[in-house]
Amino acid sequence: MNRTVRWLRNGLALLLLLALAAGAAWVIVQSRPRPPQVTQTSPLPTPTGRPLQPTPVPSPTPVLAATAAPIPRCSLSAASVTALPRAPSDAYVFSEPQVVLTHTAAIRSASWLPDSQRVLITRDFPQQPQEYVDILNVETQEVTPYAERHAFNAKPVWLNTASAVAYTDLAADQRIVLRLSHGVDVQPEEVVGDLASSHWAVSPDGRQVAFFSKAMEGQPQIVDRVQGQRWTLPFALPRLSQEQLYALGQSEPWQPYRAAWHPTGNQVAFYNNTGFYLGDLLREQVCEVDLGTKGSRLWALNAI
Repeated sequence: MNRTVRWLRNGLALLLLLALAAGAAWVIVQSRPRPPQVTQTSPLPTPTGRPLQPTPVPSPTPVLAATAAPIPRCSLSAASVTALPRAPSDAYVFSEPQVVLTHTAAIRSASWLPDSQRVLITRDFPQQPQEYVDILNVETQEVTPYAERHAFNAKPVWLNTASAVAYTDLAADQRIVLRLSHGVDVQPEEVVGDLASSHWAVSPDGRQVAFFSKAMEGQPQIVDRVQGQRWTLPFALPRLSQEQLYALGQSEPWQPYRAAWHPTGNQVAFYNNTGFYLGDLLREQVCEVDLGTKGSRLWALNAI
C-alpha cells in the first residue's frame, strides 16, 4: 500500500515537472520569437569563373566651353594684284647637281639666308633624338655650327637683323623653350621659357615673336627681343573639347595653335583644327576666316 502511494506521488511529481518544462518552453518560444533567416547569395560567376563586380558609373566628362567670346567672321575683299613679270620656263638653265655636304643621318634644309649663298640646315644625330643646327655655305662647303637641340618638327629661323638663329629646344625639366643663338661660342639666349608647343612665328623685321604659352594656350602673346618686353594680346581664341570638335566634323584631339606673320608686320594668322583666325595688331582685334567645308569643317595644316 505504501509502495503504491509512493509510486503515485512520484508519478504525479514527474508529470508536473514535465508539464512545467513544457509550459516554460512554450513561454520562451512565444516571448522571444525567432528572427527570420537572411539568405546570403554569392555573386554570379562570370564565364571566366570570377564573380561579377558592380560596374562603377563614370562621372560625366566636362565639356569645355570656348574660352573666348564669339569671334566675328572676317570681311575680306578681293584686292587687285599686279602680276609680276616672270621669265618663261625655258629661260632657266640648271647645271648638273653637285654634292656640297654629306652626313651619316638626315639633313634638312630650313631656309636660304638673304645672301643666297648660305643655307640654314639641321642634321640629325645618328641613332639619337638630337640634331645640329648649322649654316652651310654652298660655295665654300663650310659648315658653321650654331646649336645642338632636341629634334623638333619646327624649323629654326634665321634672324638677319640679329645675325642669329632662333630655334625651339627641350629644357632639362621638359619645358619647351625658344632660344636664340649667335654661335656655339656664345651662350644661347632663352627668349621664351614656357611654350605651349614648338610652333611660333617671327615678325618680318626679326624683332618680335608670336607664340602661345603653356599657361595661356588660347591667348596669343608677343615678345620683343630687342626691348625685352612681353605682352598678351587682348583677345582669346577658342579651346574646344573633343565633343565640340566632333560637332565640327573633326576626329583629332584639339591641337595647339600655330602662327604665321603677315609680310606687313601688322597681322598674324592663328590656326589649328578649331579654325583659322586673323589678328590685327594695330586694332587689337581678331576675326575668323571661313575656309569652307568638304564633308567637315576645313582647317589649315600650314600657313606661310
